[in-house]
Amino acid sequence: MVAAIMNTINRSNITPMCTEENITRAGVDFDLFITDNGSTDPKTIEWGKKIAKKHTANEYNMGNPYALNRMIADTLDYEFIVILGNDVLLPENWLVNALDVFGKIPKVGMLGWMLEGSKQKHRFKKNEVELEVDDTNVVIGATIQRSDVFKKIGYLNEFSNYGHWDATFCRRVQVWYDCFYMPRKRAHHLGNFHAEGDFGYAEMKQQEAAKAWVEAKEWHEKYHKKKVYLTLDQKVI
Repeated sequence: MVAAIMNTINRSNITPMCTEENITRAGVDFDLFITDNGSTDPKTIEWGKKIAKKHTANEYNMGNPYALNRMIADTLDYEFIVILGNDVLLPENWLVNALDVFGKIPKVGMLGWMLEGSKQKHRFKKNEVELEVDDTNVVIGATIQRSDVFKKIGYLNEFSNYGHWDATFCRRVQVWYDCFYMPRKRAHHLGNFHAEGDFGYAEMKQQEAAKAWVEAKEWHEKYHKKKVYLTLDQKVI
């Protein structure tokens, strides 16, 4: 019924603990798919092979959207697809509560969890279910979506290895469906590469995000509110 897809790269001090806790907190079973994006830490790879229903190890870092897209292609037969972060700890009963919202509000296509520290945003009720949006009106981070979302709009934009693909994805989903955050209960970001001393990786992400912003802006200007389909090899039809 539910597949969760997740990228890994090194961070054996965080990823196994965070992921296993998310499995415990889900409240319902799901199948986990992992793509390792070029880890040099063998502990991360060996752990992933043991815990995932399917584990793919890339020789080098292919980037978030590229790796996630290949797992999406593997999981389209599931009813729901979760995009997990390897360092984002979700609240208790995160999955069972999200599935309950999907059951009560058929038009919802995607739900997410805000990170701790986010201020109280715009809360409201729909079909007697409390939901939340923020000032950007996009949902990013750890998310769950109906697989029908991907069947309608296709795959994630591969503007670059990192940056803006998640916000662009949400904008594309919103042409067809509603997208909201689950209210009140927050996710917790367990680490950042600056704090861990991996400044090269952090700098690469910033550079890629800046490059992706230009591409994302061009995409929105061209396809804003249009019902287009993006193929796995990034062709628009």
